[in-house]
Amino acid sequence: MGDVACERIGFLLRENSSVSILSLCENHIKSVGCGFIARPLDRGYGTDKLKRRLTHLFLNRNHIGPVGAKSLSLALVHNRTLEALEVRG
Repeated sequence: MGDVACERIGFLLRENSSVSILSLCENHIKSVGCGFIARPLDRGYGTDKLKRRLTHLFLNRNHIGPVGAKSLSLALVHNRTLEALEVRG
């Protein structure tokens, strides 16, 4: 899938509040793609903050690196809906 497709995944997460579980394991996602996915997870991003229902995100076996990990951590500081996050190498 790669980083380019992650931008569309970010739009999906922002616009579609019915997504509760998202598995993106082994999709060649790097730090840029991780940033696209992380942005909509931030509680303060977008207009439909209260409708977000993503509870589980799996990013195992991707190469997000330290920059991608930082994007995720900054986005999730105020996130109250995500219950499980897996980012194993």
